[in-house]
Amino acid sequence: RQIFDTLRGSDDELKADGLKLAMIALGLELSDAEVMDMIVEVAPTTKALGFDAFLAILARPMEDDVTADLRDAFSVLDTSGTGALDEDDVQAGFAQHLGITVSAEEALDMVREVSGAPSGSGGLATKLYLDDFMRAMVLK
Repeated sequence: RQIFDTLRGSDDELKADGLKLAMIALGLELSDAEVMDMIVEVAPTTKALGFDAFLAILARPMEDDVTADLRDAFSVLDTSGTGALDEDDVQAGFAQHLGITVSAEEALDMVREVSGAPSGSGGLATKLYLDDFMRAMVLK
């Protein structure tokens, strides 16, 4: 949800440029035409995505190359090389790959949300593992 909220416009919809940034964050390099095709597929009249339409795009069946791309995206974000993302990895990833500054608290909330831990849960779920990351990118 936070990726959508960060990239959406003032009209609460995600336009083609926002979807393209979201896909880049996931390690998917798509042409402008491919991005527009995705949008038209789920929102043919508005050519913009509400949150549900954004989820519909992410929930589409993934092909092997997309799975590999998500694994690569996870590896890029895993700057510590531990096999798990923490708030520092998420914070650095947003800054380096999207040009978006998020606070340490926001980054930790993202880790907790994707891993399914409740917000403000103390020391719980301070790491995000590949299986949770992939599930979130496909289902959330």
